[in-house]
Amino acid sequence: MVCLERTPTSFGREVLRSIRSPQVVILFILLFMKETGLNGFAFFHPSIVNELGFSQSDTTTYCWAIRLGVFGMQLNSSTEPGVDNS
Repeated sequence: MVCLERTPTSFGREVLRSIRSPQVVILFILLFMKETGLNGFAFFHPSIVNELGFSQSDTTTYCWAIRLGVFGMQLNSSTEPGVDNS
């Protein structure tokens, strides 16, 4: 059996090549857009609810509900569908 030793430069080239692959680039763009949208909505939600005429206490209640929903969506998207993680 032939043992091939990897030099640090060849390992670095492999890592860069894998990062530049189309699948990784597309996945990065999609995940970045998803997280930006979810967190942006959660961040700007209080001002949106205030503009609709709700009171400050209603705004706080609705915003916590939205943030918990966003957190739940993030947890749900971190697991693969159809895979039992128990």
